[in-house]
Amino acid sequence: MKKILLIIGLLVLISVESQSYNRSRVSFGFFYNSLAPYGEWIEIDRNFYVWKPMRVRYDWRPYSDGRWAWTRQGWYWVSYEPYGWAVFHYGRWHYDDYYGWVWVPGYDWSPAWVEWRYDDDYIGWAPLPPYATFNIHIGITFSTHWASPVHHWSFVRYRHFSSPRVNDYYEPMERSRRFFGDTRYRTDYRYENERITNSGVDREFIERRTGERIRTAEITETRDRKTDRIIREGDRPKIEVYRPSEREIERNRPERIEARKSDRTSTLDLEKVDRTIYRERGTEKRDLRENERPDDRRIQERKEPTERGRENYREERKENQQQSEPRKRSERYRAQPEPERKSEERRPEIQREQQPEIQREENRREVPEQRREIKPERREREIEIKREEVKPREYREEPKSENKQRNDGQRDGGRESRTRGR
Repeated sequence: MKKILLIIGLLVLISVESQSYNRSRVSFGFFYNSLAPYGEWIEIDRNFYVWKPMRVRYDWRPYSDGRWAWTRQGWYWVSYEPYGWAVFHYGRWHYDDYYGWVWVPGYDWSPAWVEWRYDDDYIGWAPLPPYATFNIHIGITFSTHWASPVHHWSFVRYRHFSSPRVNDYYEPMERSRRFFGDTRYRTDYRYENERITNSGVDREFIERRTGERIRTAEITETRDRKTDRIIREGDRPKIEVYRPSEREIERNRPERIEARKSDRTSTLDLEKVDRTIYRERGTEKRDLRENERPDDRRIQERKEPTERGRENYREERKENQQQSEPRKRSERYRAQPEPERKSEERRPEIQREQQPEIQREENRREVPEQRREIKPERREREIEIKREEVKPREYREEPKSENKQRNDGQRDGGRESRTRGR
């Protein structure tokens, strides 16, 4: 009986842990108020905000000030920074050429959102970009061809990987460039037992390279959000992780968001970023209606017109064509009503296509007979028209003989005068 109760208790603890660490209980308003004292918010696009940390070193990069610990959910980043509970377990990081490192808020919790590289001597990690999305069936997928530059990575030797001050053993950038091309790439994110796991590089492989055993730490919840802490109780360490309660989230809803307007175009390609994963759950429809402009609504209505709208559109187009048509006709011609023409007379091929094949063959046989009947009448009509145009000889106007002789004399006299003058 005691064994059964212990098994039930373990199952309850596992279920509570999975629900508390993977179901998002945070909101953008809570992120906004919690991170404002440590940095500034920037609106790089309409209703798309990023957070930039302040008072950091010139060579600072995400996942640099802290240590790694192995848990049931994989490699967990224990941050020594007061905002690490949010920016290293939610969202993504992007390095902007103008602003530097900026954080894009997200709402899926993970032990760490990083990608890995390793060889026989070194192991390194870099923050995942906003182009990386997590799928419970596939894992991490990229919306574009992505390769993190060398300066995004932090490399150490295996013997320093589990050190409490791992940032004291980072390899210089010049040395990292030499072996960077020889390292192997790896990301291993899974969805197991309603939890997101970050297996990364295999723990047994790291133990063989270091020659030391890596203990599994237990994740516990705390109300202190300043820094993550590792507490040792006997042989099993525990990690205190801050998770906001519902009361804190409701209490920290901002009345308005004050963010710095971006004065330059960000290097983040927003067209290739899936904004749905960076939008607070349950607010997609509300935000769309609140932030939608009247011009956007008109465009959306124009894209899906009804049948009645199509008819009105045709009538408006016809009126505009009539108004813009050049006035080429005379007043007398425009006063007369234009004769109605049927579509069948203008386009007889439409009527032919609708007729069956047998009817077409009959029409082809009748066509030559009709031509024989019509051709003589047309020929007689042409002959009559020519007769009317050509007048008889007696009705033609010919020059009189006197005028003709006078003209001939003038021509001869002109020649004689020329010869005398010579």
